[in-house]
Amino acid sequence: MSLLHRLFPSKKLVCPRCLGKKQLDWDIIRKLDMELRWEPGKCAYCNGDGEVSIDIIRKLPVKTPYLTTSLSVNERNKLINGDIELIQKLQMNDYFIELTIKQIVYLHFEVHLNIDQIAGFLVLSNDKIKNNIENVHHYINRVIEKNKYNYQ
Repeated sequence: MSLLHRLFPSKKLVCPRCLGKKQLDWDIIRKLDMELRWEPGKCAYCNGDGEVSIDIIRKLPVKTPYLTTSLSVNERNKLINGDIELIQKLQMNDYFIELTIKQIVYLHFEVHLNIDQIAGFLVLSNDKIKNNIENVHHYINRVIEKNKYNYQ
């Protein structure tokens, strides 16, 4: 921390993501339209503190999809400070999530595959998820529920 920051610490405000609750619940996640990207738990924006510095609010939008608790402290700091390489990596991961969502929607509503068939397809294309098949089923179901009104 620089001498300037120690002498003049940045002002903290109530976290605009969790509204000072320190945790994200499904209601907040739905309001931010991130229910297919985030799970309830500790708020990553304020790091579970309930307050966040003005500097972070100026640097990162509240809905930054890849500011999650799965980031290491180093990655979190790099993201806040605008590290281009890390941001590109996180954007690619977010793009992969978006493609997976579109793939699930297509396979269910256009090809009329059921959840088990879609899970089997996803496991074939991504071997890493086969040990978490229950979570895959749960996620597919969430995607279908979120999109079902678009296909009635």
